[in-house]
Amino acid sequence: MLRARQRGGGSLAERGYSLAVALIAAFVLLLGVAALASRGQLGFIGQAFQVQNRQARDVAEAAIAEFATTMNREENRYLLIAGNTANWGTGTTAAQLDNRNVCTVYDLAGQLIGSKRDAVPLDYSSPIQADIDRFRPNNGDQPLDRSNSDDNRTFVVESVQFLRETRAQFTAGTPGDTNPASDWVYRQEQLKAGNDRSLIRITVVGTVTQNNRTSTARVAREFEITPKCCKRSFGGQAATNWGRDRTPCSLEAFDGGRGFIIGLNGGGINPGTGGGGFDIRDERGLITQALCFGGTGGSAGDLSGSVNTTPCTSESLRLGRVAGGGTGVQFVGEEFNITFPRYAKSIPDDYLATQNFIDPLATPLVAKEINQASLSPAIGWVDLSIGGDRYIYFDTTLRQLRMCDSNGTSNCGPLAVDGNGRDVCYERLDIPTPTTSPRRPYAEVNCRLQSFNLGGNDVIIDTSNARINFFFDNPGFTGTYMNVTGNSDFRRVHCSWGSTPAFPCTYEVPWVDASQGRDFQALCDSTGASPCGLVDSSGTPNKLDYYDISELLNIYANGSGTFDLRGQSAIVGFNLYAPRASIILRGGGNAEPNFMGRLWVNSLTFSGGGNSLAIRIPASAPSFLPPGSTIFNTIDYYDFVARSFTQASGFGL
Repeated sequence: MLRARQRGGGSLAERGYSLAVALIAAFVLLLGVAALASRGQLGFIGQAFQVQNRQARDVAEAAIAEFATTMNREENRYLLIAGNTANWGTGTTAAQLDNRNVCTVYDLAGQLIGSKRDAVPLDYSSPIQADIDRFRPNNGDQPLDRSNSDDNRTFVVESVQFLRETRAQFTAGTPGDTNPASDWVYRQEQLKAGNDRSLIRITVVGTVTQNNRTSTARVAREFEITPKCCKRSFGGQAATNWGRDRTPCSLEAFDGGRGFIIGLNGGGINPGTGGGGFDIRDERGLITQALCFGGTGGSAGDLSGSVNTTPCTSESLRLGRVAGGGTGVQFVGEEFNITFPRYAKSIPDDYLATQNFIDPLATPLVAKEINQASLSPAIGWVDLSIGGDRYIYFDTTLRQLRMCDSNGTSNCGPLAVDGNGRDVCYERLDIPTPTTSPRRPYAEVNCRLQSFNLGGNDVIIDTSNARINFFFDNPGFTGTYMNVTGNSDFRRVHCSWGSTPAFPCTYEVPWVDASQGRDFQALCDSTGASPCGLVDSSGTPNKLDYYDISELLNIYANGSGTFDLRGQSAIVGFNLYAPRASIILRGGGNAEPNFMGRLWVNSLTFSGGGNSLAIRIPASAPSFLPPGSTIFNTIDYYDFVARSFTQASGFGL
């Protein structure tokens, strides 16, 4: 019994040890339970924050997607290459106007939209201000849902960077800068001409606020800004094709024409030697593309026949350097045909001249167009090598194109006569005269010539009272049509329309004279208040029925001769339509520009002689094209599309 009682009991030390062990075990268990509970709670909280951070990232991504959609709208696409966001706007500064998309003035068929057709300059649509303001850097928190100002999801654009393809940053540059390394030239000659791609990098911070918790996420993304055809997909433009569509982008029309065309008989372009470069512009700025003749496409006209179009269609015709550097001018092939105006004299079949010129007041003419095959009179010559400088004008009393000494009053006579002494110039009698109602703004005079030799002297041609057309009308001619070289100057003058304009006129027609409100593209104006053209059935002036100043002196040549032209101290200013002729343009002197007018020719050679050549070419269609003509009625300019390129993101900011 004693041993049993001893075996069921124990010492106090033994019993105290067991209690400590039990307490320790219970404490460890309690810590484990607490740790598991804490971990579960932290996991739940972490998951909640992770979801909110992901929502903040989604807000930033959604804002970037909206940015791409907004900037890819047609009105906004030029903002993708603006160089800085300060020029994102609807203002009229040179930099802001430069960011108007030229494609917005056309419809889907490539026709100028009616309400925009006659605007000067063309009425390009403005960027959409309300849309683009959301993406200006540091412009405040923007609600992701614009219809809900209390949206707990907001974003702010932290930065927008414009990058070259090399990822070097570029800015808007200075309008008119000619430095070939400048950002302005890069934008005008590389990006807008479709020659290069750029990048735009946008950094956005998205924010989500829920249950008094705010999460943010920063996302940066780059877009490749790729040029494409107006109103079309990418296309095989003159430089690089950025998409699968190989159809060439066609040339901008400006009411159906373009002022610079070569290769009309298989010829090409020769940049010449001697350096100096060239500067070719129209009313809106630098020309980086022009037309070459890619064949008729089966259409009828004066260009039909066997013509080697390979130099044009192979896209090998290119002027490689503008004055100061740059990418030059690319000639793009286009199929078309043209019927040029003809010389057809109104003269009685049995009339025999007995004097050196026809005086219609003494011998009234019969208004009768005769067939060119039986043309009379024969061709005439103009030779100024003897007798000094000359002044040429239309006499409104004699109704005759006359040539006098430079004072306009002495040694006067007809511009040219044929071998029988008959005047080779005539006033068209098949159109209303300036005195009829409704009147035509000018008389119109046609002259049939073989050549026009300045002989080292100056010639002044006054178009104040007549539209003057010179027809070098000998298909077999291969010599020099006109030589404005050496010390010769070809001066184009124009004074106010009326019965007694300033005489002799001394106002030389400039490309632009803002102080006088007159320039090469100025519309005729008989009253100083309104255009003097004919009106249509609704009483609205019809632009096709009156002439710009640029339309008042035209030269047509159907042979394969040469024009050698140099604007030295005066601008050589006329439209030259010579589909088989060769043209030499020379620089030098202080004329600015050296030449202005349309150039529709076979081949063109630049001979700067170390001097820069400045050429100004109207973008509008010539007036002899019939109303509604679809010749060249297509689009040449590019706009752009932002394509996703790279991205990076960070969270918990």
